[in-house]
Amino acid sequence: MDAKDIKLFDDKNFSDLLKEIYDNSKNKKVQVDLLISDVLAYITDAGSAVEIVPLLKELLDVGVKNDEQLVKLATVVQRLKNAELKGSSESEFALTEEEKSQLLGNIKDTVEELQDKSDFLSTELDVKSKDVNKRLGK
Repeated sequence: MDAKDIKLFDDKNFSDLLKEIYDNSKNKKVQVDLLISDVLAYITDAGSAVEIVPLLKELLDVGVKNDEQLVKLATVVQRLKNAELKGSSESEFALTEEEKSQLLGNIKDTVEELQDKSDFLSTELDVKSKDVNKRLGK
């Protein structure tokens, strides 16, 4: 089996994961620039900055953590595949198939948790932005 065909979970395989990491990296700068330019329009005084900037920072941190988890998952899968090609992944990594599945499941849960937090923060940022707009009469 080719490394790119390794099934991770659901319908996600290793090549899908690598593509997602690449796409996230490629699009991150554009997303950050757009987000900051949009949010800066809503910051008109110190009060609005105090409300919005911490949410913006936390949202950006969640994006970075999400990318880090994807890279860690890719690294684990790549190491396991390389060990299998050498002959015995269990002896080199001391992981059974069950432990590998559990590890991949834990990473999946972490990614989902980070996505949920990101969604929550996006909603909070939208609410704060609307509140600032309302106060400014926009």
